[in-house]
Amino acid sequence: MQVMSESNNKKKLNKAEQELFNEVVAQLEKGTAPWEMPWDSKGAPQNMKTGAEYSGQNKLYLSIVMLLRKYKDPRFITFIQMREYNKRSDVENQIRIPRGTKGYPIQYVNYYSRELKRTLTGKDFKNYTQAEIQEKLESGEIYFFSKIATVFNIEQCEGVFPKYFNSADKRKSNVDLSLISELANKMDLKLNISPMNKQAYYSPTQDMVHLPSPERFKKDGGFYKTTFHEYAHATGHSSRLNRELSSRGEPKSYAKEELRAEIASLFLAQKLDFPVDDIEITNSSSYIESWLSLIRKEPNVLFESAKDASEISDYLYFYVKEYEDDIFKERKKYKEMEEVAFSYGS
Repeated sequence: MQVMSESNNKKKLNKAEQELFNEVVAQLEKGTAPWEMPWDSKGAPQNMKTGAEYSGQNKLYLSIVMLLRKYKDPRFITFIQMREYNKRSDVENQIRIPRGTKGYPIQYVNYYSRELKRTLTGKDFKNYTQAEIQEKLESGEIYFFSKIATVFNIEQCEGVFPKYFNSADKRKSNVDLSLISELANKMDLKLNISPMNKQAYYSPTQDMVHLPSPERFKKDGGFYKTTFHEYAHATGHSSRLNRELSSRGEPKSYAKEELRAEIASLFLAQKLDFPVDDIEITNSSSYIESWLSLIRKEPNVLFESAKDASEISDYLYFYVKEYEDDIFKERKKYKEMEEVAFSYGS
């Protein structure tokens, strides 16, 4: 495994960046892209205290950690959060992190106010409009800085924990052809699914995703994972997230865009609680080599791609939820109509 040093990198990687870099490079050197491993549908890594999903490079890193360490619970907690939790719990319900347990470094951002001469809290931000925050950032009145925190997976801890409500306990997205079709409609994206298509690709000039029909894939998971990937590319259109979409003639830009789409499709699958395990691996050795070469030369591409992938998956998931809300409203309307009809008939 190659570890980056300051001499072959424009900036020295912090601990969190180094850990993610090392994990990704180690897997690529084995000939496997970590975003194409057999992922179980356990949900995205999340903060135990807040329930919020991690994003960007933290999400990618902790997702890889969950897979490699075989964690079933996606919740992570810091040592300080553990102590706070214990203060509010009876002795028999307290948790502990065994001495010597290895934690996982993540990166987060704090905002400092020169006017208040302190780090801003969530409550402080509620007192500002988005425009005011942007103005203060541009003027330098508020500036941000990165910090490192060490988190532990709940399965590393000892004690009694609140139950984690996984996909079997909560509303799960129904991933089917109707969802795929309606997601394209809501994005105003053209979609061509045909048994005549031999390849899956997004055409920027047509603003159209071309897909072979599902039966051409060895497993259903392969069709949907491929669709997520191509929809991720489609978000780059000027009418959506407006990203530069490069052709194969520009190897670096092309490899970076493929990296974004691969990570975004993983993130979206996690949001949908869609199992991406036991599907055929689609990445060729040429993709692996191009990513390995690119990341070694420019590690920041990995972190930028993970950040972009979070934005892409959030964009796609917004339309998924909008479609599901439409279905819910339609079903509610029909139920109300049935109840009215029943009352008249009785």
